[in-house]
Amino acid sequence: MQTNFQAKYRVLNKIGEGTFSEVLKCQNRESGQLVAAKRLRKSFNSVSEARDLPEIVAMKKVSDHPNILHLIETHYEHELSRVTLIFELMDMSIYDMMKTHRRNIPEVKVKNYLYQILKGINHLHVNGLFHRDIKPENILIKGDLIKIADLGSVCGSFRHRPFTEYISTRWYRSPECLLTCGYYDSKMDIWSVGCVFFELLTLKPLFPGSNELDQISRIHLILGTPSQVLLNKFRKHKSQNIDVIFPQRSGTGLNCLLPNVSDSGRDILKNMLTYDPRIRSSAARLLDNRYFNDLRDADNIRRKMSSNSSMHSERSNPVLLSFMATEKRRRPKPSSGMVSKHTVQKKEKLNFKIEKLPKINLDHNLNLARDIRASKQGLIKKQPKTDSLFRGNYEKRSPSESSKSNNLFKHSSNVSTDKFQNRHTTQKPSFLPTISAVKKSGNKPQKNSLENLTNIVKKKPLLQRLNLETIEEEKQSKKSTASDTRSYMSWRN
Repeated sequence: MQTNFQAKYRVLNKIGEGTFSEVLKCQNRESGQLVAAKRLRKSFNSVSEARDLPEIVAMKKVSDHPNILHLIETHYEHELSRVTLIFELMDMSIYDMMKTHRRNIPEVKVKNYLYQILKGINHLHVNGLFHRDIKPENILIKGDLIKIADLGSVCGSFRHRPFTEYISTRWYRSPECLLTCGYYDSKMDIWSVGCVFFELLTLKPLFPGSNELDQISRIHLILGTPSQVLLNKFRKHKSQNIDVIFPQRSGTGLNCLLPNVSDSGRDILKNMLTYDPRIRSSAARLLDNRYFNDLRDADNIRRKMSSNSSMHSERSNPVLLSFMATEKRRRPKPSSGMVSKHTVQKKEKLNFKIEKLPKINLDHNLNLARDIRASKQGLIKKQPKTDSLFRGNYEKRSPSESSKSNNLFKHSSNVSTDKFQNRHTTQKPSFLPTISAVKKSGNKPQKNSLENLTNIVKKKPLLQRLNLETIEEEKQSKKSTASDTRSYMSWRN
């Protein structure tokens, strides 16, 4: 906090005044910058007392936002025991702007103003503060830019209630502020913003009450009397100013007062002017309303462009580039004999990963694929070499078992060869004699011979079982060709 206000600034004229302060237009003697100086009427005994001002504490707590008036610096004058706050200079308040308009402001402009007001209010609410004195005089404008000013009545959202009872300007005071003795919260700001929104659309105040009782009766005249449950809840913390039983009435509504406003504009006004503060929409929820779809899209595009431009400025900044280059040169490079620990650890990790990977021999896999393909093709074309082995193992058995199984083989081979000629290629060849074939021949299968035959089949490989029928067919064909040649030679002789 500085103490040289008179030496640093020159007062040009008075902009406005209020109950607790006056606003001056000043100019910096060195730079020539124009600023707004808010001089408080209250006297302060010390600098520490001045630092505890709610407005100064709030401005230090809240980060800069484009829709909240920026505090440049503060000055304390020991001789006069007063504090002066230096803010950026705006053109006027929206109250002064509305006085200059003879016709209604277009809804497109009003929507833009409302969107910026809600963004500023939401920034305060997110930081645990609420304004408590939203009105047209405390909303400043410069071109199309809106900024919320005068945080002298600001309050913390996490404080214990009750708050100060007499707060906010009467026309913009919410029902819970009028009917209770300080039991309100941040939703009171939303009610005030709704009243300001109506006033920007019509250039007339919505609830211009002459006192607290007249104010609440005007609210009931338009919105209707709330339910008895809600009124009883307010009466638990009733205000000393109002202790009246309100007659039940249905209000006229807001639609008849806004004939030229869009439906979405009326809906968002109803959400802000809901009687019950628990049902009333928050600032964040109002910003997501469909009424602001085009403005949200424009904000997103602007944000992307600003991020891209900032990245480009960083890349093209010669000071930053030279600094980065010098930092690279300052980094010590490891010598040929010295190796840093990080590089050793990286190499060890890399070698460990490589050792874990399986080694693949492509030539071996290709040879295996060719062998499998050739074996599949040779199953039909070539006679398997396992025939002699199977015959030798089969002859080692006892003569009685071999004779029985030979008879059974002959019968089953004849049946299977007939089936083999007529079956489709998709069916698998059957080796064991089927029950249907035994029934057709009229012979009952012998138990011992069948068990011995299945034991033999289990001991042999799969290729022998699959190609046994083809072997028997070739034997029969050889026998038939040999008998044909004998008969032909005998006939010739």
